[in-house]
Amino acid sequence: MRVRVAEQRRVRCAVMVQRSYRARLNRCRLVEITHVNSLRRRQCHDAASKLQRLYRSRAARAQTAVLRRAMEEHKAWKRHQVRVAVRLQSNWRRHAARRTIDAARVAHAERVAKRHAGATAVQRVGRGWLGRKKALVRRMQWMAQTAAAKRLQRWWRRCLAPRANTVAYQSLVAQIKLQLLGEAADAEAKTQAMLQKDRRKHDMDSASEADSEDDWYAYPGTNGQPWWFSPSRDQRQIVRPNCYAIAKSMVGLGVRVYWPFEATWFQGRIVKYCTSKRKHKIEYLDGDKEWSVLDDVEVGHLQLFNHECWLMYENYVASERATKAALYVNVRLQRYDVATFAWKTGKIRWFDDTSGLFCVAYDDASSGVDGSVGGDEMVDLLGCEDEFQLQDRRSFEWMGPGAYFFGPAYAATRVQDYMDYTGPYEEPMPNDVVDGGGGYGDDGNMWNNEGGEA
Repeated sequence: MRVRVAEQRRVRCAVMVQRSYRARLNRCRLVEITHVNSLRRRQCHDAASKLQRLYRSRAARAQTAVLRRAMEEHKAWKRHQVRVAVRLQSNWRRHAARRTIDAARVAHAERVAKRHAGATAVQRVGRGWLGRKKALVRRMQWMAQTAAAKRLQRWWRRCLAPRANTVAYQSLVAQIKLQLLGEAADAEAKTQAMLQKDRRKHDMDSASEADSEDDWYAYPGTNGQPWWFSPSRDQRQIVRPNCYAIAKSMVGLGVRVYWPFEATWFQGRIVKYCTSKRKHKIEYLDGDKEWSVLDDVEVGHLQLFNHECWLMYENYVASERATKAALYVNVRLQRYDVATFAWKTGKIRWFDDTSGLFCVAYDDASSGVDGSVGGDEMVDLLGCEDEFQLQDRRSFEWMGPGAYFFGPAYAATRVQDYMDYTGPYEEPMPNDVVDGGGGYGDDGNMWNNEGGEA
């Protein structure tokens, strides 16, 4: 029993020892395994860290190389962009500079042209003013010389006291002159009665185209400047008179006349003005013609076309240019043709105030620009006056448009001088009596005035 108990005790002790040993051994092995595992893990971690470090360094070197190449490419691209931008900027600056230079040249040319035009206008106005001033000085000198000559004539005639036989002889001569003047007056009265009868008969013919001009005659003065005298008006003017300017300005305008019996407006054109009868010639579109006194037409039955619109005859107002241009209407004209080296002659029919041109009917039917029948042509007489000459009705002398108004004795007169001329026009007649009759003035030409010096 005791042996068995001791055996069991020994076995339990052995088991306990073995268990303790094994526990100790297991704990040692566990520590060793744990240490080994920790070493292995540390080695693995170190190896992994080393691999990661190597990989990251390799990847970083590769990425750095890629970034370096990218930076080089970016720098190259930026350099290319800079070169392109510099080229574009240089091209644009060159283009802008050229545009600025061209604009400056154009502006300079415009300024020079405006300066030249202004200088030309100032010179033209200055020449006209100087010419008018010189003409006024000459006229004043001539009037002063005329007054002095008249005073000398009066003084000299008072010194010459007539004798008795001279008085008797002059009385006999005066009686004979009175008798001759009476006979001449009777003959003139009979002649005028016959002419008045023929004129009344002629005025009844509405289709008549007879025309006569005013009785203005040009006479040379002492200072070389001409003057105009009208016997019927007993007037004297220092420039050519522009008679019936308003009536002549209507020539060339369209016209519409209302006929009450037919209740219709008939349209036509005013083509001529007769100064002797104060009548306008109207050519209708249907081919009919008539001479009519426009002032006698009933109010509201006559319309005129002023190149812009139709208006009643009572509302027509001619412009200043049209009234002054009426001086050249119905005047003979000649124009030098460079193609044939000859002068083309014709007559001015009317003036177009809208375009500033004159309608000229040439004597040769083929002389017109378009070769139309009648040779009508619109010419710029006011702008190209050097190409034209006008003919005086009395002396048949050809002269420039400016000289036609002022007279050929004035030097270098232009149309613009006539357009700018505002007077004076009339010149007072001398009022000194010399023997109660007619005679010769100090200019060597004969004039008439009531109770004035001949």
